[in-house]
Amino acid sequence: MQYPNAWRGVRKFYIAELLGLIANAASILLLILLRVNPELAQSGFVIGLGLAAILLVIPVLLLITVGVFQSQKDEPLFRKARLAILLSLGLTVLAFSVGNKSPFYKVFDLLGDAANLCCVLYLIKGILLLAHRLKNAAIRKTGEGLYGLILIAGSAGILLNLVVALIPKTGSAGSVVSMILTGLILILAVLESVLLLVFFRRSALMLQENPEAKRDTQKAKN
Repeated sequence: MQYPNAWRGVRKFYIAELLGLIANAASILLLILLRVNPELAQSGFVIGLGLAAILLVIPVLLLITVGVFQSQKDEPLFRKARLAILLSLGLTVLAFSVGNKSPFYKVFDLLGDAANLCCVLYLIKGILLLAHRLKNAAIRKTGEGLYGLILIAGSAGILLNLVVALIPKTGSAGSVVSMILTGLILILAVLESVLLLVFFRRSALMLQENPEAKRDTQKAKN
């Protein structure tokens, strides 16, 4: 294995993305349940589901942070992802500390989303550089396409989140529009997670392979 640190890091990115997917799926289920029956907001199941979706953010951020610190030992570009994830962590802590009733909550939340998007884009770029060194054209092609998709989907999610924050929640129409846009944001997040899961899985397999060992085996056969 040529890049063991990057392999360990990418595996953690994969686990983090899997947990993020579970959190987003829980949020979508929560949204549907509350839309069907608003009285369920007081039920233990719905409260637990909401807490689970929120608390899963913590291991996701920690796994990405540890993974970035490991991966940067094999590829310096991951250091930029390190700065972005640390900024995202700080903004998440600030958002939780002020509470969702504060006008600053949404500001910190949006800035945290932007920092998280930058982190993901740097992760993809770092893996692309490793794929270039390993001469893996398939991962490079997939990663280049994924980079553009994540940039568009992530930016769209941040803009939709901003629109939701600006919509007045006083009228029933505003609440419905806000719920629809929130659903779109969550669907975009789920699609991003699925694409990243596949990419991180394939990237981990690429890094796990040992080209030198393969060449030695081929020579022995010849």
